[in-house]
Amino acid sequence: MKPPHPAPGPPPTPEPAGHVAHRAERLLKFAWALLILGAFVVALDYMVAPPGRDSSTFIYVAEGILAGELPYADRWDHKGPLIYLLNAAALAVAGVPGIWLLNAIFLVVSGWLVFKLAANNFGRTAALPALVLFLAYFAGFNRGGNLTEGYSILFQLLALVLFTSTRLEQDERRRTVLAALAIGMLGAMAFLLRANLIGVWLAIGILWAVQGRPALKLIAWSSVGGVSILSAASALLIATGSWGAMWDAYIAYNFAYVDASLTSRIKAFIVLANSLNILTPLLALGWLIGFYHLATGRARRLQFYNALAVAVILGPVEVALIVMSGFSWGHYYLAILPVAVVLIAFLAWLLIRELKARPRAVSAAILVALTFTALFAGVAPNRVFKMADKYMNPSEILTTARQDLVVSLIREQSHADDRILVWGAESWIYTHSERHAPTRFFYQYPLVKPGYSNAASRGEFMADVIRHRPTIIVDTGNHRLAPLDPLERSTWQPTDYRYVHDPSDFKPFFDFVDAEYKPFEEVEGFTLYRLRER
Repeated sequence: MKPPHPAPGPPPTPEPAGHVAHRAERLLKFAWALLILGAFVVALDYMVAPPGRDSSTFIYVAEGILAGELPYADRWDHKGPLIYLLNAAALAVAGVPGIWLLNAIFLVVSGWLVFKLAANNFGRTAALPALVLFLAYFAGFNRGGNLTEGYSILFQLLALVLFTSTRLEQDERRRTVLAALAIGMLGAMAFLLRANLIGVWLAIGILWAVQGRPALKLIAWSSVGGVSILSAASALLIATGSWGAMWDAYIAYNFAYVDASLTSRIKAFIVLANSLNILTPLLALGWLIGFYHLATGRARRLQFYNALAVAVILGPVEVALIVMSGFSWGHYYLAILPVAVVLIAFLAWLLIRELKARPRAVSAAILVALTFTALFAGVAPNRVFKMADKYMNPSEILTTARQDLVVSLIREQSHADDRILVWGAESWIYTHSERHAPTRFFYQYPLVKPGYSNAASRGEFMADVIRHRPTIIVDTGNHRLAPLDPLERSTWQPTDYRYVHDPSDFKPFFDFVDAEYKPFEEVEGFTLYRLRER
């Protein structure tokens, strides 16, 4: 006998649409939190590798500062003085881990500024894909960290946040004047990292200039801020007696450094477009639509007018500054990321507006899906990391194992107070082995740079080396320098027109090495020479 069917009850009450939307919003917020956390972890992971060439150069100069030496005058490099001061401060606090802590702080604050810049102008939903893409590309181009461009990102973003919050009709108000003053100060700080990192401030100045008389007051206050920082830095350099050496290395050398052919600059532009990968068409689309909105006046009354206008101006300016030198180092491309943040957030805002979907979670879901597709299907980060490596000279990228072997050999064959010389540009050898160079030219590019190098600097280098007699000399096989081996040197020809010299320019140095040193070990392209026993 079958059990009787239960009496039919009332149909289930459907959940209110508002509750569904609210639940979807909460789920999406949780997904975004995980996504952003993951992107931060990826970005931080690529910043904890042992210091590489550029980072080690900054650390080595900073170590000299902490020992009472002067940048440029005692340890030559051609970046701005602020990078050495940042490194010196971090080293003084916690040694090399202090460098990574400083990088982590700059990254976290920069991430917060990215979100604030995009959210203030285009809304929180549009800000999320901009933040995730920023972190992914930042990780790709800032691998190893402690680079001038990586630090400057914070100054660029903060200047844009301040700029987009100013209103000309409020130019008499204290808040707007202080914002303009701070923008100028930030620009000076970026210049003191690297001179071509001032694109944001050029774009802001151009926009202020075309906006007419009210904005001229902001230009004036911004100039006051910039001059105050530069004056303070100049006073410090003059007081320490390193002003002349700074001018020679930071200004004179860099004018020669950016003296590149049109062909080299076109190649650098192509590499930039290739390295950005999926971001290139998105930025081009965002720039064209943004230009259209500005040209037709559609953006005039929108809250993000300032952000969009400065991004449209900044895009070509930043590209021109990036490719100026003709070199294709991946970290140069970090400077384009503030433009990318604004344009990607603008495209996301357009998508949300055009979809006109309700509840709002549907639009957010599409944006999340697009971001996951771009990032975690392997399109963006994998290609970016590969492109960043591809356009660096493979012979100059060393594995940790090779570094460790070179360093251990130097430590075994020398004492802590012995001097060593690296014939090349692998500054990590000094910092990892805790040994010092016999000369301020601890890498030799300034001695072979056309338009800058001269017989006097080469003579200074050779006199220093011969006088201090380094215990070990490491020939790194650098393609820009003639090899130390006499047989190889006899057939060597320069292969990079941007660094050219005749081996006879260094004849006293080569004669000294031939007579006083003998090779004792080879490590995958590196040859280590030791001072002969007498």
